[in-house]
Amino acid sequence: MKAMNSVRAAAAPVLRAAAGPRLVACTSSRASAAATVECARNLDPGGPATSTYTAITERADLDAAFGSIVEGLDVVVCPGNPPIQSPGPWRRSGADQPAGTLVCGLDDQASTVAWTDTARSLLVVARGAPTDRALAELYTWWSSHS
Repeated sequence: MKAMNSVRAAAAPVLRAAAGPRLVACTSSRASAAATVECARNLDPGGPATSTYTAITERADLDAAFGSIVEGLDVVVCPGNPPIQSPGPWRRSGADQPAGTLVCGLDDQASTVAWTDTARSLLVVARGAPTDRALAELYTWWSSHS
């Protein structure tokens, strides 16, 4: 337990840094993941109404958590130019290898852009209003922050 607490303590600042400076009211929690930071509205244009950053140390657990997010969504093609397969791999600018997996979707309560960052063992779920326009704005926000 002491080792897990030190992992959580080390992960929390990394998660807060990943969340960025233009967020309002982020709080840490200690669920089954190494660490989770939940944030209220991001003040960037098109930013999420809420976002959750979760460090998950085991790759299989990261993939399973991402799969659970996908299962809860009406998955749509991500609205980029060109559109991006969803769920599908995403790459950092100029990189050959995928950085993780991205999904875009809607449900009755929100539009969602969620992604994994496998190098950081990170799962991020960003949510906005449940409209196609909000999803497009959220995707644009994601593409400028990924």
